[in-house]
Amino acid sequence: MHVSPVVFCERTGGWAAAWRRVETRLAARENRRPLSPRLIETRSPTECREVVASRRASFVVAELAAPFAEQTFDLLFDLATDAPEASAAVVAEREMLPYEELARELGAQAFVVSPFGLEALRRLALRHLGRPAPESVDVRQRIWEALPWS
Repeated sequence: MHVSPVVFCERTGGWAAAWRRVETRLAARENRRPLSPRLIETRSPTECREVVASRRASFVVAELAAPFAEQTFDLLFDLATDAPEASAAVVAEREMLPYEELARELGAQAFVVSPFGLEALRRLALRHLGRPAPESVDVRQRIWEALPWS
């Protein structure tokens, strides 16, 4: 069984680096192990989908940038429909603020436009990753257990 990771989907890695700095500082203050070993960086929505397919309860942080906005919106939609156990958040430059409402409608739990917002995003990720994993029971077993004579 895989431990659910934080998955960054961004072109450059700048947001993930900022996340690591925040995570290291706060983990030391809270006397807890950093989430960084569970951080996976991807460079495309396709690569991100592959990671989430094998780790369904991931916390995805997707970058919203002007030339690739449509791909990010497609990723958010796909995560909401294909991986409902996952949670997603968006990081972006301030110029992308007009797209916050659309991102949230597509399933983004948060919309961060500054590295200062990563602390709140980290708390959201910790809550998500701390949830118990849903049990995977096949359909026949669920039906059998629901029958009165099972």
